[in-house]
Amino acid sequence: MCLARPVRVTKCDGDWVEVEDDKGTHSAWSALLSSKGVKVGDYLLVHGELAINTLPESEALRIIEIIGTLGEHSH
Repeated sequence: MCLARPVRVTKCDGDWVEVEDDKGTHSAWSALLSSKGVKVGDYLLVHGELAINTLPESEALRIIEIIGTLGEHSH
């Protein structure tokens, strides 16, 4: 199953950002969010390498928590 996931921005570089999640550090294309002023520390909703929305930190952390519980039930 493939789903969008919340990630935290660790570096901004033009149309690309470096993001971090429980799987490590990745790059994501963030040009679609240029009007939102994405900065280091922000949370983004990412699908593959495409940043599709910004998220408030509280919402991102809640989603991360829910995804974690889904993994517990898949065994």
